[in-house]
Amino acid sequence: MRLNFFHKTAILSLFLISNILISNISLADFDPNFIISDEDLLNKDAMTADSIQSFLVGKNSTLASYTCLAQGKGKDDAPITETIVTTGQAIYDISQRWGINPKFILATLQKEQSLIEDTAPSQKQYDWATGYAVCDNCSLDDPAIQRWKGFYRQVNSAAAQFEYYMEHPNKFRFQKNKAYTIDSTSVTPANDATAAMYNYTPHLRGNQNFVAIWTRWFSKHYPDGSLVQVPGDAGVWYIQYGTRRPIKSKAALSSRFNSAQIIPISATDLEGYPTGWPITLPNYSLVRSPRKDIYLIVDDERRLVSSMTVFKKIGWNPEEVIDVAQNDLDNFFEGESITEKSIYPDGALLQAKNSIGVYFVKDGVKYPIIAEELLKLNFPNKKIIKTSATELDGYTLGDPIKLKDGVLVRSKDNPSVYVISNGARRPITSEEIFLGLGYKWSNVVVVPENVLDLSPLSDPLSI
Repeated sequence: MRLNFFHKTAILSLFLISNILISNISLADFDPNFIISDEDLLNKDAMTADSIQSFLVGKNSTLASYTCLAQGKGKDDAPITETIVTTGQAIYDISQRWGINPKFILATLQKEQSLIEDTAPSQKQYDWATGYAVCDNCSLDDPAIQRWKGFYRQVNSAAAQFEYYMEHPNKFRFQKNKAYTIDSTSVTPANDATAAMYNYTPHLRGNQNFVAIWTRWFSKHYPDGSLVQVPGDAGVWYIQYGTRRPIKSKAALSSRFNSAQIIPISATDLEGYPTGWPITLPNYSLVRSPRKDIYLIVDDERRLVSSMTVFKKIGWNPEEVIDVAQNDLDNFFEGESITEKSIYPDGALLQAKNSIGVYFVKDGVKYPIIAEELLKLNFPNKKIIKTSATELDGYTLGDPIKLKDGVLVRSKDNPSVYVISNGARRPITSEEIFLGLGYKWSNVVVVPENVLDLSPLSDPLSI
């Protein structure tokens, strides 16, 4: 038998967003509708017994040297063979028995009794490690709950309870996609795992603490410039300024990004990022506002075309102009207007006749492209326009074109792999980190050393 005890002002906005630390979950940042994904709660193979033990050692936890007696009930109420085990082995065995993520168990131990980081826990903390069978107003001396007393029994019972929640979600008070009022807040659990969390702890603060612990310990932090997607979901997101920016159309995705660089992300990790402003319109598209103003979209800017005379002089086709709503335009910063003095406002690849050098020319500035690899990576769909050396000499010389954010790269002579983020190259120091972030070896681009050197070295990635 199982018992369930309820236990743009633009620049300023960018500055504020870029300083959000997703590892610190305040009540304002906490989304009560989503606590953890079903997949993360049920990922029983997320850690081995050795990696659990290493985690505890790394946290200087008293549980690293703690041993306990395996006891209680297993599947089909079969008694567990009693033996002395380490905490790491206990958590691993329990996670395998009930199909529950050992990371989830560790975070629950911290959430309920601070057992991972408390340097001097009491016996009571061990005895009621996961808060199982302990209701808000219950006495720990109540004879009715003594059969669940003890570290191993607590962890085993909590894991079994969550397995039962997930297998029988409709038997309990809180269910996904149904609205409830919890601590004076309207909550609609988005999935079975979130509903299970409220069935176990029907309060916001305890679940907020769980999210903060999980984020601090186990959330993967993706570098700015990453394209991410939850497997099975249609939506693609761009990680930038510490936020997740939804990409609202295939045209916006294909015109601005390389879809081959999309990496998988868990729903829990994605929810750890606050939502940023959406990417709605294709790059370098011409759009018309409800007021009939025409703009050129360039990355996160909208550039007003100052007159139809300018429009015609540049040679744009009126049939290419798309009518858009004002709220679509509101997602873009106001860029420099396009006037009669603007030269190649949408950018062009120019090459002087009888020369091998190629430049990206935009607004009268020529940016050298120092390697063929950069040409293919940054401008895969642009054709080179042949021109005269005299014309090229008339443009102001800018900095060389660099690798775009999100690119995985190494040099021809060095196997070290980097990811470009905010214009800098961040070393990926191990295969574990590379694969743990969902990267693919086939996406690593080999470039000359001088191309790498254009992007300054920054902090290594970690997970």
